[in-house]
Amino acid sequence: MNEHRNPSITVSNRIRRTRQPKHIAIQVKIAADGETRQQAYVEYEKALTKFNTIIESSGDLVLSSAPKVPSEDHIEEEHGIRTRTKVLLEGDANVELPPSADFGALICGLVEGGFTFRNPRFEYESQEEVPPEVYGTLAAGARAKAEAAAIGAGCKLGAVQEITFPKAEAFQSNWRLSQFWDRPRWPWSTGFDFWSDSASLMRIRRDDAPKMNSDIYNLLNAEVVEFSDQISISITYELISA
Repeated sequence: MNEHRNPSITVSNRIRRTRQPKHIAIQVKIAADGETRQQAYVEYEKALTKFNTIIESSGDLVLSSAPKVPSEDHIEEEHGIRTRTKVLLEGDANVELPPSADFGALICGLVEGGFTFRNPRFEYESQEEVPPEVYGTLAAGARAKAEAAAIGAGCKLGAVQEITFPKAEAFQSNWRLSQFWDRPRWPWSTGFDFWSDSASLMRIRRDDAPKMNSDIYNLLNAEVVEFSDQISISITYELISA
């Protein structure tokens, strides 16, 4: 409490909002081989069909694009004193997911289908302006603090003398994807809801890890950046004797 001729009290209130990834994309490798070029393409079409089935079962919101013509390579394999040549076909499919897609189920499907994939790319939208109702909530909370303090001091609140909006403080947190899933969530968070669909992938990490390739571990260790800003309000009230 300030010792002025007209006593006053200044209270502040703050809230933090987070900006999580709004878009996620992964690159899935589709590969097949055969002893002849024709056989390799038959196997590649089977792998492509399996991939498309996984995508379709993950929901209508998942978008994917597969290369029309895969790259072709010839590899030699030794079988005793004989050497056989195999035709290897490889193509990359780009998979894009919006915030409402089931990320965990898609990754489980790809792993169980035997596909390999690269670490995900996370994209963010620019931070939105602070909605007016947020400032209303902050102001109401600040007034509640001031009223409680005034009652304790045997006073009551008078007129508002000053309202200030300190500059928002920006923060950046770096998480591993597995940590990001496990951590508590801030209120007012926006963007990708990893939290809701992580259980199935966590089950793979815990129960099926011995039979998984390195992709699942690389995925769980992928870095996710979470941006946040702290919004504040400061209000000065006149104090009146009760």
